[in-house]
Amino acid sequence: KMRYLPLSGFNVDFGDNDYRARLRQRLEDRLAFIATKDVDHDGYDRLPIDASRALEDVIAALDQQAAAM
Repeated sequence: KMRYLPLSGFNVDFGDNDYRARLRQRLEDRLAFIATKDVDHDGYDRLPIDASRALEDVIAALDQQAAAM
């Protein structure tokens, strides 16, 4: 189950297909950015593999939720 920190004035609606699609795209953008750190400057700014895995897990959870709807 997905959880998030509620913020005043920022409504999260995982039931909205458009919202989920935009969220998924932004997560994929972040995942691609993390991947660039593996090679930029010979990997000097490389992040731990857990960073990529965490984003992949969130994307998979979004996909599972979409499939269940």
